[in-house]
Order: sequence, then structure tokens, then C-alpha cells
Amino acid sequence: MLDKLYITIKSELRQVEDVLATHLHSDLPVVNDVAQYVIKNGGKRIRPALFLLCTRMLGEQSEARPRLAASFEILHTASLLHDDVVDDAHLRRGKPSAKAKWGNQVSVLVGDVLWCKATALLVEYGNQKLLDLVVRAISQLSEGELLEISRQNDITMDQEGYLKIVRNKTAALFSAATEGAGIMANVSEQFLTALKRYGMDLGVAFQLADDAMDYVSDEALFGKKAGGDLREGKLTYPLIMALGKTTPVETTIIREALIADHLTDDQFQSVLGILKKHRTLDATLDLARDFADKAKSHLTIFKPSIEREALAAVADYAVDRRD
Repeated sequence: MLDKLYITIKSELRQVEDVLATHLHSDLPVVNDVAQYVIKNGGKRIRPALFLLCTRMLGEQSEARPRLAASFEILHTASLLHDDVVDDAHLRRGKPSAKAKWGNQVSVLVGDVLWCKATALLVEYGNQKLLDLVVRAISQLSEGELLEISRQNDITMDQEGYLKIVRNKTAALFSAATEGAGIMANVSEQFLTALKRYGMDLGVAFQLADDAMDYVSDEALFGKKAGGDLREGKLTYPLIMALGKTTPVETTIIREALIADHLTDDQFQSVLGILKKHRTLDATLDLARDFADKAKSHLTIFKPSIEREALAAVADYAVDRRD
């Protein structure tokens, strides 16, 4: 499906791949090995595609677009390296994570190198506003991760508290990619705000859909075993919604699943049964659709175009993944 949405930017996405293959080169073989392993391990290139689609929608034709688009994918890759260490994740998209192959120290340090590689592309372009935007996004990503850690296993966290984590940890980079396109095209404040809000609401929709699908995912399709978030002790939106409705016994089952060192299949099935009983997986997807619809509403300020339609379709894809 995404291939069809990307039809107007296919050549630029190929250029993005070229940048990813060459710009991440280092004199240290381990940096090359880790960077290329993670970059080549799938990924739908959604963030660079958003940047490219938005710039085309705005009429921006600078030859620097693919290099800047690549910076958003590099930033995303760096965040994945750090996330897998923090979450002690051994799989990423169905394959051993970099953390599992090279260990925590290498993963964190290569992630740091990638932060620098991404910002170097922005410095090279020389737009201070764009650089400031991305630096703020990196700060938000880190703060979102820290906020999530600070609320780990906190079953008193409410829905808005969780959405604050999502906006920082996930949606900030989506928003930076779309707002960054507006900065590059030098559009006025009303258009810049619309792009920023589109990216933010789209990012939230993606994460909420991920939260729901994680409990019923097909490992062959999504590259991870169902219940990965729960196995990592993550308190995500379906659990938060359920905890507002559970009996004391059900609350105990969820709490013990979150704190268990090794989650058994029986524990997972018990939690899944609670989520289905209270219909919180469906409710999470419904909220994801609400955010996707909000994202699309921010696009109405722009004149109709192939790119605007593609951006709207990406919002629908966020909730209904059919590749």
C-alpha cells in the first residue's frame, strides 16, 4: 500500500537510500556494521516519506530534500538503538536487535554516532530554524523515554499522562518531519502550524494502533511475538483503559504480569482475556482513528494535490496496516 502512496517520491526515496548507505560510513568497522544492519532491517521510511511528500505539496524543489529526508530516518534509527537497550529488547522487526548482537554499550554509542550523523546533514544545509526544530525533537524523544521509565509499572497513570509520553517519544519526530518541510519551504505560520499538528496527531495514531495490534499481532507480518509490550513490562493504552474498569482480581493479574521477570503464556492469555472483556483493544483503535481523522483535518488548508491525498492516506494506513 505504501508503495502506491509514495509514487510521486519514488526517485527521491531511492536517493534517501543512497544517503543512508554512504553518509553513515565510519572509520570504525563496528559503526558501519551496526548502522547498516539496523538500516537494512526493514522499516517503511515513513518519516522521510512524510518530509518529501510535504515539501512536494508545498512546491519546494530543492535538491537538498533527499539528504534532509534521510536525516529523519537516521534520527529514528538512533532512537531504536537506544530504545532496545532501555527496553532490553532482543528482537527488532523479527530479527535479533543490535543490542542482542553487539550488546548495550555498542548499541548506545552507535546510536549517539547516528544522532551526530543526522544533525551533520542539517548543519550542512545551513537552516538554523530547521536545526533548532530537530534538536528540540531529539530532546523531546529523550524526555519521553525518561518519562516512560519514571512511570513504568505505575498503574495509576491516566490516559492523558500516557498520551504525553506518546507525543514526546513517538509523535515528536513525525511532527518534526512535517513541520520541517514547512520550514524548508518558508511557508507562513498558519501552514506551518497545520503541518506540525498533522505530524503530531499522525504520530499518536500510529502509536495507539501499535499498542492495540501488539496484543493480536501476527509475528510473520509484524516481526514480533504478540504481547511484546507486556513482556517488556510496558504499560500501554489498552492496559490503562482496562485498569479503569477491572475488578481487584483483574487488577492484580495485570500488575503481576507487568512486574514478572518472565511472562508465561498463561499470564499473557489472562491479560488478553481481560482486555477483550472490557473491549479496550477496540477502544484503543477507535481513538487511533480519531487521531488519524484529526491529522487529515489539518490538511484541508492546502489545495488538493496527489501529495495531499497521499498524506491523508498515510493517516488511514496508520490505523489499518495492509502491506
